[in-house]
Amino acid sequence: MKTAVNDFKKKRYDRDNIKLESLLRWQYIYACLNNFCEYQLHLEKAEYQNDWVRFFIKDSEGRNILKLALINQADEKSIGITYLEKNQCKGDNFDSLVASLQYIDKFSPYITSKDKVGWIGYLKMTNRLKDTDLFIDYQHFEK
Repeated sequence: MKTAVNDFKKKRYDRDNIKLESLLRWQYIYACLNNFCEYQLHLEKAEYQNDWVRFFIKDSEGRNILKLALINQADEKSIGITYLEKNQCKGDNFDSLVASLQYIDKFSPYITSKDKVGWIGYLKMTNRLKDTDLFIDYQHFEK
């Protein structure tokens, strides 16, 4: 029985370590994405908290027209693009924005039941980026 209890403790300890390691990897990925948006794309921060940030996306004349959201919450790791205010009606360029985002990756629009735009494009990172090691190795390789 003592062996079984020790094996259980070890599994529990290993599981906790794996969970912590995964959390740290996602923190690193989130920080990389933040830095990329701010220092490479030169996007201005619109709003932020500990586990999410929103950046303004400007048009060719420098006006804020969209927001890019990076979300790193316990149950959600995602990137989203929306209008300045969520739940607006589709704009004239909605279809071309969706097509552009889908060209980049499998972004999905989210339309509410009242036919308002929640997200022009939304990408769940945990579904798209299962191998955090690969992303981290790529970041080091790029530097």
